[in-house]
Amino acid sequence: MAQRLRGTLRTARQSAALTQEQMARRIGLAPSTYGRLERGTLAPGPATLRQLCAALCLTLESLVGSRCADAVHRAERPSRRRRPARPAVSRVRAPSRAAYAPAPPPASSLYPLGVTDPWSVIGVPRSPAPEVLALLLVRRGTPLAFVVDMG
Repeated sequence: MAQRLRGTLRTARQSAALTQEQMARRIGLAPSTYGRLERGTLAPGPATLRQLCAALCLTLESLVGSRCADAVHRAERPSRRRRPARPAVSRVRAPSRAAYAPAPPPASSLYPLGVTDPWSVIGVPRSPAPEVLALLLVRRGTPLAFVVDMG
């Protein structure tokens, strides 16, 4: 690519009426480095090629040719990160914790032994009117609040 660029770069720079020093300053290189690019002893990277194209108002294809331009485009693309291949051996999955979860307690153990009326647990001697709704808020087995909705 450096040899392909050699003739084109000098011709394009001279057509733009620029000296090597002016061209080097435009693309942010030392004049000696730019001279090596123009002589074909140094191959530029993709970023430098883009700067050369912008400074000379040329397309990448006209500067280095279509085959080299395709290679530059491929080099500029970020490489895809590949995942390692999965092992051919199948793994046996561990059983989930849900299989070992304890069963919920039976309904009769919700109230203390011998209590059949839930209102007696909180000290109410008789059941209130049917339109009263009692809610016991529980989080992780711990009673948090007792709410009575009077309707």
